[in-house]
Amino acid sequence: MKKLAAALLAATLLALPVQAAEAPPSTTGAPTVDAAGAVLMEKETGTVLYEQNAHDKLEPASVTKVMTLLLVMEAIDSGNLSRDDLVTVSAYAASMGGSQVYLKEGEQFSAGELIKCIAVVSGNDAAVAMAEHLAGSEAAFVERMNRR
Repeated sequence: MKKLAAALLAATLLALPVQAAEAPPSTTGAPTVDAAGAVLMEKETGTVLYEQNAHDKLEPASVTKVMTLLLVMEAIDSGNLSRDDLVTVSAYAASMGGSQVYLKEGEQFSAGELIKCIAVVSGNDAAVAMAEHLAGSEAAFVERMNRR
């Protein structure tokens, strides 16, 4: 628990506001985006307003965390999950590499605590623990994300 608190504190301290550098003006009049790819779509009609390398294959990374948080929040809104529900960390969730909060197999955390770990630290282990709790397995949760 102390490691979790330290990780959350470090992430909070590192999230200080910074001023963005001004992008060079575009010669086409379109906005310039400092990213490998971008798509801006009108919500109601689905009309693509802007795209940059829209069909390039890129790693989804944070998109999966956003989708995880979306499904978690929808589960809370529908009453299928409470922020106070205890989530037990599986061996599989604890084994996640990359960005993590170093959860241990068998530890229990409230859904609310894991939401913070996903949102603040982008914890892969916390995201998988929540996915397993909601859908039974990571694969079943991925199916839910794809359906959504």
